[in-house]
Amino acid sequence: MPQLADGTYVVSFESSLGAFGGGTVMIKGYRISGGDIGYLYEGQLEESGDDLVGHVKVTQHDKTMESVFGDIEQFDIDLKGRVIDDRGIFKGAVAGFPMFQLTVRLDLHEKVGGAAVI
Repeated sequence: MPQLADGTYVVSFESSLGAFGGGTVMIKGYRISGGDIGYLYEGQLEESGDDLVGHVKVTQHDKTMESVFGDIEQFDIDLKGRVIDDRGIFKGAVAGFPMFQLTVRLDLHEKVGGAAVI
């Protein structure tokens, strides 16, 4: 099963509410850390058959910014997806609120110890 290389990724996402966002994340092993202008992301991925599944905690660090789900201080996202080439495509939802869905795309920017890809 293809897996995400250790490195820095540009992340883009869209919520079921029609809001868009983006930021950067670092992946090392199966750990995720990163953020954007208003929120920090911390989480973990693991293999599940041909898929990667993940759990990401999203925490607001700038009280003037809203998430793609509105003005929420902290929430958890459960994700499931696949890796194609150096790109991860995931779908998920806010834990406990399945109506708040999310599509996430991770594009490799730079491998750890490697050359830039973009």
